[in-house]
Amino acid sequence: MADTEGRARAGRISGLRSGADSPAIIVATPVSPLDRRGRRLPHTLEAISERNRLLAEAAEIFMPDLSASMQAERLHRAILRYQLGGWRRHRTEDECPARLVGRIEAFCWQILRLHDHAPATRSIRRALVLR
Repeated sequence: MADTEGRARAGRISGLRSGADSPAIIVATPVSPLDRRGRRLPHTLEAISERNRLLAEAAEIFMPDLSASMQAERLHRAILRYQLGGWRRHRTEDECPARLVGRIEAFCWQILRLHDHAPATRSIRRALVLR
């Protein structure tokens, strides 16, 4: 008796149904995941879009005559340099520090504020090409 109960429980867990007259049948029901597995959440997509906008704006203002690849390299270096230096002091501030306004570091502060790491050169290049 315990063996029969164990098999029935295993059948329910694995999604199989078996009866005395029929072989095991796999029950397939169309289900869309509620947690959006495999997809980015809306707030993540908004942050990426804002980051790409900031990268394009910084490239247009501070290095308009360079190619997208060179712009990406220089933006990546600027963000890394700021992340290892000034960002350590400014990361807790609610607004961009006044001394950064009008400088590339202001864009770096905004980008790091969205996500606390420097985007890869490849991601920056893709954002600049797709602008």
